[in-house]
Amino acid sequence: MREIVKGVFLQESYPGVRLGAVVADGAALLVDSPLRIEDGREWLAEIGSRGRPRFLVLLDDHPDRVYGARSFDLSLIAQTQARDPAGTASSSISLPMNPDSGGRPTTDTAPRPNSSPSNGACRSGPA
Repeated sequence: MREIVKGVFLQESYPGVRLGAVVADGAALLVDSPLRIEDGREWLAEIGSRGRPRFLVLLDDHPDRVYGARSFDLSLIAQTQARDPAGTASSSISLPMNPDSGGRPTTDTAPRPNSSPSNGACRSGPA
């Protein structure tokens, strides 16, 4: 793992995924997770030596990022499609997809045509 700038880390040693972490004020936000559970434990310990892991961000719903997250007991920030396969029981924030934004997530809570609360509003709470 290398520190890109103070408190921002990049890990490229796990198969199939690049991981990141931001550490500040004794807390860590992790970006993505290794595929294998044992690699996830190692990653948490490595980050834990720099700051207490508090949040996990999943950038997309690709299996190489999502399935390893099942073993993390962290608050999860992810699109609904990524959160559901992760099967996490921790608190989560899901960012629904905005069809008008080219597939980018949105935190806009205004109703959209043909939308329902399950895919048109930002939700938080237990998964």
